[in-house]
Amino acid sequence: LHPDDVQAARDLFTKALAENATGLRNRARVRRADGTYLWMDISIVIVWSETGQVQYAITSLRDVHNEVVAEENLRTSLARFQVLVENSLDVVYQVDERGRLTWVSPNVTTLLGWRPEDLVGRVGLGELAYIHPDDTGPAEVVRHKAAPGTPVNLELRLRTDSGDYRWVEA
Repeated sequence: LHPDDVQAARDLFTKALAENATGLRNRARVRRADGTYLWMDISIVIVWSETGQVQYAITSLRDVHNEVVAEENLRTSLARFQVLVENSLDVVYQVDERGRLTWVSPNVTTLLGWRPEDLVGRVGLGELAYIHPDDTGPAEVVRHKAAPGTPVNLELRLRTDSGDYRWVEA
């Protein structure tokens, strides 16, 4: 095992023995003959005697290295994305299939005065309730032109939390 994984594996095995467990699972880095490490899911079946002694254990290893590396890369990518979005001057938001906001970047407070938590669960910022009445027609035209992978831009006024409107590019 990788030196950083030894203590956790030892603790897990010690606990399993103390509890007379019949099996345990762990994920750890296992050293290969060439000195490199691969992430493995380790399953151990413990067979106990009638007197409560370990008779033997059966261990199986499953290579999960590519999955673990992909998960780590995804976490890193998501962390970078979060830093970019949360520090952007733009307002970024996510909506569900019904068009309700599920997440709004913190900059919405600077731009429009709304707190993200006040908007989550409501209809999206691109909906008519937030658009100046004179801008709803052009907004609808752009919405119908929009398609996945096809950027469209529009300047319009969005309602602030105080009821005023602010020009934005969407």
